Amino acid sequence: MIQDPFRSMIRSEGVLRYRDLPWRRTRDPYIIWLSEVMLQQTQVPRVETRMPAWLDRFPTVQALAQAAPSDVLDAWQQINNLISQDKFDAEAAMKAAQRVVEDWDGEFPRETRDLVALPGIGPATAQGIRSFAFDLPGVYLETNVRTVFLHHFFPDVPAVPDRELVPLIQAACP
Repeated sequence: MIQDPFRSMIRSEGVLRYRDLPWRRTRDPYIIWLSEVMLQQTQVPRVETRMPAWLDRFPTVQALAQAAPSDVLDAWQQINNLISQDKFDAEAAMKAAQRVVEDWDGEFPRETRDLVALPGIGPATAQGIRSFAFDLPGVYLETNVRTVFLHHFFPDVPAVPDRELVPLIQAACP
């Protein structure tokens, strides 16, 4: 099987150096969700330094759900530097928080289908929440995982769709 040498390489060399970030030291799905969404928009150092201020302002999903939209947008703009997208992203985050509170009694759902039904949460973010908050299995196809698989299995292919990567990733997982 083609994945056997790949699995051996990953087990012996690792994929990436682990960086100790605050959101990797928690199982709180709210914090994990925020970090995933924020990291889609800006760099790790911005999220790392500005996440504490966000959490001071909106410490729980309930606090975010009840906040004034202008406060959420202001806080989002403190983190993000892509101003044209800020209003949409801040609104999606607030609406997702409101749905978690209204539909799930403030507890993040665990199933992929329920997570991707929330505003602004796609398959990768859903798998990130499932993996990091709930220790549930799934294919978390994020930038670094994609890079490793593209480098190993498709070194000279310019564009590889997720539908071709996901089966390889599933086969490589124990």
